[in-house]
Amino acid sequence: MQSIITNKQQRKLIMVSALNRLNRMSLANEIGVSEPTLRKVLVSKPPIIVNNRTYFQVNKWLDGQVEEGEP
Repeated sequence: MQSIITNKQQRKLIMVSALNRLNRMSLANEIGVSEPTLRKVLVSKPPIIVNNRTYFQVNKWLDGQVEEGEP
């Protein structure tokens, strides 16, 4: 099955990774996806079609991150 990464998800991923000062390789390792897959998610124009595993790994990581200004 396939899922779609939205523009909002892509922007949040870029913003949170920048706030945590993670390079692409470190970010890929933290999320649990390959570097080429992460590159596709970060660089491609949304909506981005990815497999379900990638979608859930990205969203699981994003849900675990606390954004600046959140309690």
